[in-house]
Amino acid sequence: MGLGQIIRDSDGGRRNDLKNPHKSHRFGFRSKSPRQHAYKAESQENVRSVDGRAGYRPAKPKAPEIDSDVTGRELDSATSRQLRALESRNAATVAKHLVMTGRYLELDPQFALEHAVAASRSAGRISAVREAVGVAAYVAEDYELALRELRTHRRISGSLDHLALLVDCERALNRISKALDMIEEAKREELPAQVRVELAIVESGIYADQGKKSQAISALQIPQLNPKRAFEYSPRLFTAYSEALDNAGRSQEAEQWARLAFRAEAALGQGEFAEPEIFDIYGESELFEPEEPVLEDLEQQSNTDEGTQPEKEEAYSSDKSKNLAVASSEYETKPSQNETEQ
Repeated sequence: MGLGQIIRDSDGGRRNDLKNPHKSHRFGFRSKSPRQHAYKAESQENVRSVDGRAGYRPAKPKAPEIDSDVTGRELDSATSRQLRALESRNAATVAKHLVMTGRYLELDPQFALEHAVAASRSAGRISAVREAVGVAAYVAEDYELALRELRTHRRISGSLDHLALLVDCERALNRISKALDMIEEAKREELPAQVRVELAIVESGIYADQGKKSQAISALQIPQLNPKRAFEYSPRLFTAYSEALDNAGRSQEAEQWARLAFRAEAALGQGEFAEPEIFDIYGESELFEPEEPVLEDLEQQSNTDEGTQPEKEEAYSSDKSKNLAVASSEYETKPSQNETEQ
């Protein structure tokens, strides 16, 4: 499923500076609807016998429902390999909960968090599971839980991928000094470009919240802010820089960087330029009418129309070639990754 990538594909949201225009996920969707959230529901009490006396214990929390089309095989290979440490039946159930977490992360964050928590009950020592809980808690605005789970994920895996989320959780909890200290400490480390960009965006947001407009702009002036080249993180960085400039009253420069962000999205196939997801809505048998002509009838009709068929095929072939030519010409006009230079 790649939950390590989910937060870069979702509305990080509680803050505008973490909003990512690249939204789509490869799992299915369904409409958000009110539901009873199991992990926050009041515990029910079950009667049991202790040394012949009646006693009580909390019932085991009920796991949230799993969509019928989810198999668990939708997970990416890296996450699936981690789950091999579990017993097979347990691994299959945990995999389904992780898929559901990814599927509903944007549509119903609270429901996604329920599934992540359900997975962690059976696989709490798997780093991908703790990551799923942390990311889902962040999107659901449970920042204390997000901090705890993302720290655990970092301790288990050694990954720095969610360093910006940890900082932003501290900011959301109004621990600004600690958030800035974490950023300064991180700047002394060798970080991947993507992580450095996310940290710069969070730092800029902190200064913007404080009304420090010049510092908000300076925080984003990092080597990755290159108008001549577009990387995966470039649209987000360009957009954040445009917003910081606009907030400081530098509207003309802001518009230039907004255009660069748009061109970078087009070159990288992000945002509105992302390839649409295709899902099978019906089962194969449901695609046909209840009564189909039998094979003999089809053969008889084919023989009857044999004389006129070549002309129809030729016309169809001609139309098809024209459409492909148009599609090809349209594709060739799509800007390349090197065309983001203004």
